[in-house]
Amino acid sequence: MRTQTTSYVARLFAGDLSAFGGPATDEAMAGHIRAEQMSLVLGYSVGIMLANACNAIVLAVALWQSPDRMFALIWAAAVASGAIVFGLQSHTARRITKPQFVSRRAMYRLVRNAFILGSAWGIVPVAFFADASTGGQLVITCLCSGMLAGGALAFATIPIAAIAFTAPIFLGIAICLGRNGDLAFLLIAFLVVVYGSVLLRGVFVNSFSFARRVMRQIEAERTVRLDPLTHLPNRVAFNETLDAALRRLALSGEEFAVLLLDLDRFKEVNDKFGHPAGDEFLVQVAGRLQRCTRAAEHVARIGGDEFALLMANLARPEDALEIAEQFVAAFTEPFQIEGRQIVGATSVGIVLAPRDGNTPLDVMKNADAALYRAKKAGPGTVCFFEQAERQAVPRPQGAAIGPRRCDRAKRTVPGVPAIPRSRR
Repeated sequence: MRTQTTSYVARLFAGDLSAFGGPATDEAMAGHIRAEQMSLVLGYSVGIMLANACNAIVLAVALWQSPDRMFALIWAAAVASGAIVFGLQSHTARRITKPQFVSRRAMYRLVRNAFILGSAWGIVPVAFFADASTGGQLVITCLCSGMLAGGALAFATIPIAAIAFTAPIFLGIAICLGRNGDLAFLLIAFLVVVYGSVLLRGVFVNSFSFARRVMRQIEAERTVRLDPLTHLPNRVAFNETLDAALRRLALSGEEFAVLLLDLDRFKEVNDKFGHPAGDEFLVQVAGRLQRCTRAAEHVARIGGDEFALLMANLARPEDALEIAEQFVAAFTEPFQIEGRQIVGATSVGIVLAPRDGNTPLDVMKNADAALYRAKKAGPGTVCFFEQAERQAVPRPQGAAIGPRRCDRAKRTVPGVPAIPRSRR
């Protein structure tokens, strides 16, 4: 029971609409939806943050003659400064290429920030309304109403963020109105409840519709960018991912790695057991490789027996090596195909951007060179690209795209002696 509750809370604060009865998705699809939601929020956030800063200044001016003037000035300075900082961060984030996947942690931060900003405005009616002049009370009423509507608009696709922002403001208004038993204030409280319900219902309806639209769009795009045999991304999808990573590299300096793999026994399986067995071999290989990657990353099948992975936001070369070693280890167990045990192997070439290239052509050419050297060393080899390989590796006339097979194997890392294979 506790595990189910924890899972529900995690999905709730990650913006997962299934927690509210919306369409259920797997984590990969949910990450894509979060990316679209975050993109819309960033689109609104610069204007919303400017409005927050202006509203804070207006409130400070309206309360200039109030006994709470000093507190109002401190509050306004804090809110305006925070809004400006958030606005600048949002402006910077918008310049970076929109990610294809956003993690739960990023959504947690968004919900937290929405709650902090909503709480700042929830303080206003509680702290300032009672002692303000009639004009000041009118300004407070207008500002709180405007922030409620603005928050519902900004978080129209993320119900939990909309609730996190508006709930403190509704609570502040309720506390403020509850202090006065006047019938007019009770009527205002009733209207606040009605308008709030309408706003939140609109948020839920819009968010569910938005999620379903994104899901349909993603499914349609997948048919164009999906390999029909393995159901992995195809060369088109991989090239788009590579282009996006290079744009992020140019804008923010986010480094990445490309891992290029080639199967060592695919032609032999095809020739000896037939094409159906070769197809089943590829399907099983795809499943094993995909299990080695993180949720935000996807192995792509970019050729007959050639696969590739782009590792974004690379912290150190060893991270790429670890994934490559997992790829190699994935072939330790034989493949069960049509009642036969087939032993497979792969070799991996790795390039690091921008060190090994900052254009799609350079990155893939150098990855191919590293893979060629790995294949030449033998099955199960992992090689990083080396500067000495800048010249294109010569190929026999009419040779297929992809390095040739060799016999022995070891792993090599830039600047580090060769690492012997731990498994055969």
